[in-house]
Amino acid sequence: MKKISTLFFLLLVTVSMAQISTTRMNDLNVRAKLSEIETILGEKLELSKKENDWLYTTTVNHKGAELHLSFMDYHDELEGTVFQLFLISTNSNSLKTLSNLGVGSSLEDLWKAYKHYNISIWNEWDENLQKFTPEERVFQISDYDAETALFFHIKNNRVYKISVSFFEGC
Repeated sequence: MKKISTLFFLLLVTVSMAQISTTRMNDLNVRAKLSEIETILGEKLELSKKENDWLYTTTVNHKGAELHLSFMDYHDELEGTVFQLFLISTNSNSLKTLSNLGVGSSLEDLWKAYKHYNISIWNEWDENLQKFTPEERVFQISDYDAETALFFHIKNNRVYKISVSFFEGC
């Protein structure tokens, strides 16, 4: 009985430490409305939008990790303009997945943990050069049921940023 209790406790601790999934970072869920995010954070957020961009962005510090939040807007007949969380990204090495991977993990670690998942890898787009660069890559895990994806941004075979976003499989 003691072994079962210990095993259950270790499993519970492992699951509670996983702060990144294909749908969330910490307790912030992709698709949540701005008002829901503000309630979780306990503060009003100021969103900004760059010229010619369709996303509204802000940066928050939540549970010791800096998170970059991007919201899209749409019009609802009952609520008017609604802001919905589209993308969450972080460079913080304090956040981990259930597989205990995060910023600083190697490409080999990702392959070992996720080789049986729906994955894609491609070269990152460099805005300055206006072309794909072989120096940076993206390792993507698609969650087709949730229509989201988890992105590991890689440079020198190490994860330097993690993002969670809408993904409709296109």
